[in-house]
Amino acid sequence: MMENHGTVRAIIQDDLKAHIIKVFETLNGAAELMNNWHIDAIIYYLMECYQGNIKRLIITLPPRHLKSLCTSIAFPTWVMGHKPDHQIICASYSDDLATSFSRDRRKVLVSASYKKTFPKIKIGPKDKNTEHEIATSQGGKCITSSVGGTLTGKGGNLIIIDDPIKTGESMTETERNAVNQWYRETVYTRLNDKKNDSIIIVMQRTHEDDLVGHVLDLDSWTVLNLPAIAQEDQRIPLGNDKFHEWFEGDLLHEEREDYDLIMSHKKVLGTSQFSAQYLQSPIPPGGNAIKRSWVKRLPKDFDRNRCDKIWQSWDTAAELTEGASYSVCTTWGIIEARAALLHVLRVQLLYPELRARVLKHARIWGAERVLMEKASSGLALLQDLIRSSHINLIPIKPRLSKLERAEQASAVIEAGRVFFPEEADWLATFEREIFSFPSCVHSDQVDSMTQFLLYWQHGGPRILNANVIGISSGRNTFYSRMGGSFPD
Repeated sequence: MMENHGTVRAIIQDDLKAHIIKVFETLNGAAELMNNWHIDAIIYYLMECYQGNIKRLIITLPPRHLKSLCTSIAFPTWVMGHKPDHQIICASYSDDLATSFSRDRRKVLVSASYKKTFPKIKIGPKDKNTEHEIATSQGGKCITSSVGGTLTGKGGNLIIIDDPIKTGESMTETERNAVNQWYRETVYTRLNDKKNDSIIIVMQRTHEDDLVGHVLDLDSWTVLNLPAIAQEDQRIPLGNDKFHEWFEGDLLHEEREDYDLIMSHKKVLGTSQFSAQYLQSPIPPGGNAIKRSWVKRLPKDFDRNRCDKIWQSWDTAAELTEGASYSVCTTWGIIEARAALLHVLRVQLLYPELRARVLKHARIWGAERVLMEKASSGLALLQDLIRSSHINLIPIKPRLSKLERAEQASAVIEAGRVFFPEEADWLATFEREIFSFPSCVHSDQVDSMTQFLLYWQHGGPRILNANVIGISSGRNTFYSRMGGSFPD
């Protein structure tokens, strides 16, 4: 029995995959690791880094495919077992996520099985070990940092960056630039030996100019790209002269996520974010953000009284002076988890007339909420109306650019949850702008619409539920309340 235990320990010590399986057991108890060829591919490239054959490695793959367990927990603890004098830096987008990985690494390092497998490594005294740093008695360290955190005075032989930016934040140019600048000015300078030490970036793609897109323009990197659905035929090395023949259209891990489940992610995320996060192929900004084919149509006899709620969204002109651009109000009816565009008002008015029109329009439609951007002329108008009127005004402070807002809002339109009328006096002008954005001359109608859609999805009451992706009973109820039936 002792010989068998020794054999098992020797296998785990020499075999990174055996160590990954043991780490999974340590952290997840009786749960079973779902083995798949992509884990072997990740291991092959990590071992190439360990052996010094790869100095800059990028691994991209969809969420929930064991990238963090393999790369941020198992690999650094395996390296520490073999090289206890090594210095490792591990970073993630937030301190909470980074320290969570650090706690998991510590749990592995102090486990009985790890100590038996790697008896040479000794964890230093408690006063030298914190949530952000694990030190060995041999002079090695595993340092934990959030992206943007300071690493002054600290260096690494191996730097692992796991999910450097949160998916929602990747839509803001400011957040992307901050991450990219942190890499250039902080991370790269922390390598102890820039010629021989390694940097590994593992993430799901989020934007064309995310960290992966940024570093590929700076340096030469080895890339292991693993989309949820193969986009081309590939021959992927698995080590020991073995390869996985992966053909276009094949799924990454069908036992875990089949085609229908993957397509359900697309319905929720929309084409743009699905392409980035699941296919690892960010769609460049530009082109038409919203497709005509995505929009559903209201029945001609639709009655607004069937709506559960009516909300309005104002985009006011930058200057409320003679000859200024348009102020726009879109009026929306909400029925369950769908929204119907009821009316578009597009006017050029001076301040006093616009103030009066806002009040009148809310009264005519019985708007329960009136959204207004907290910027430019909207700020003064907001303050005035809040002080002197009884309408329910909701100040909106946008964080994204016009295009980024449209790209985020497009997901709910693509999911078939937004309805336009078949006919209206204002419809042609509205649709010409919506479907040509961002190439259109004016974007005030787009801004009003996306302001509503983003608030409805994320800022307002939590009205998103199972009906979002088409539970049939919810759809039938919705159609009957709309006053007619619709083709699929």
